[in-house]
Amino acid sequence: MTASSLSDRSRRAERGRRRNRPASPATTSPSTSTGARSPAPTARPAPPGSRPPPWRPYTAARFTSRQCDPCPDRPACTRGKSARTVNFLPRHLYELQATNRTDQQDPHWKRLYATRSGIEGTICELVNAHRARRSRYHGHRKTHAQHVLTGIAINIERLASRAHHHPRGLTAFQLYLDSRDLTWECW
Repeated sequence: MTASSLSDRSRRAERGRRRNRPASPATTSPSTSTGARSPAPTARPAPPGSRPPPWRPYTAARFTSRQCDPCPDRPACTRGKSARTVNFLPRHLYELQATNRTDQQDPHWKRLYATRSGIEGTICELVNAHRARRSRYHGHRKTHAQHVLTGIAINIERLASRAHHHPRGLTAFQLYLDSRDLTWECW
């Protein structure tokens, strides 16, 4: 766990510093089996400015400039001036990635993805045009009512735009599909 810099005085940073302090003897929790009190788990603060290494699911192979510069295939490998780093996924992730890439060439998959793209456009409209990212109300019932009423308002807007024969312009994804003669009949 990392501790934020002491120069950061925000509430979030202060909360993080409080969370990383060792527990006092008063903060003990009762044990359910023996009835004895055991100390609460403590987290030692990390030294200021230090961070744990990021978790990466791959193995990185790094080459020095001495190894990369004399290689005849360097222009095909990299355009950078510095040395090259190549990342290798574990076998199960590599095979999963390869399977997903071949599945994406299937017309059935493309049709399903076109449906998802339409749904994502609707969600984007909800969030950006109708401020649906945050609810005005507290509680599930009122929030649900807000979502239902917002959905009804969007449907009314769409029906009204069709009645006046002002069709909405094509989205970037629809233009992309049209330029490549791909169908989007499931919308």
